Amino acid sequence: MKNRNIPLDTEIPSVGKLIKSTILAMFIATIILVTIVLPAEYGIDPTGVGKFTGLLEMGKIKASLAEEAAADEARATAEKTKGTDDPGASLESVSNEVPVKIESTFQTSEIKIPLLAGEGKELKLTMKEGDQVKFTWWSDGGKVVFDAHADSVQVKYHNYAKGKDERREGVLEAAFDGNHGWYWKNRTFKPMTITLQVSGQYAEVKRF
Repeated sequence: MKNRNIPLDTEIPSVGKLIKSTILAMFIATIILVTIVLPAEYGIDPTGVGKFTGLLEMGKIKASLAEEAAADEARATAEKTKGTDDPGASLESVSNEVPVKIESTFQTSEIKIPLLAGEGKELKLTMKEGDQVKFTWWSDGGKVVFDAHADSVQVKYHNYAKGKDERREGVLEAAFDGNHGWYWKNRTFKPMTITLQVSGQYAEVKRF
């Protein structure tokens, strides 16, 4: 009986063909790595193709967000290690200078904050301890990362709230004399605008 399943010699690729196929596959993989993966994932564009196709900008945003996420995680870890037994743990003293006297008055403002893809901006109100403002802010481009906090000559960072949302409203009460407000980060790939409405006691609006 003859075995009809034995392949003919002409059907088996030669060693030379296998080597050529392997080299070709490696060459194609290298091209894909250099022209697509590096620009899109790491913001590295050795050939210039990434800039032409828009992948380079995407990669830069991803790299920036990764760095920011790492920094947020490091800060969160540091805050946890400080412990909660100290009632002033969120108030980081950095100076013994005498704060400038703040003359706050009742004001109402509406501010537009444009954010490019991957961009972050900060806006704060100069307020005296106990001053209050009603606030509402919203994004026209979906959810945005936010950090409501404060600082002064003597306090480096004091957190009120942080998270990711499309809209927030409430009352911000100054825990001490200084700057009190918000930082927004656009973690999308499209530009957006934050609209902030505030009404209450404050001295001035500061953009950072």
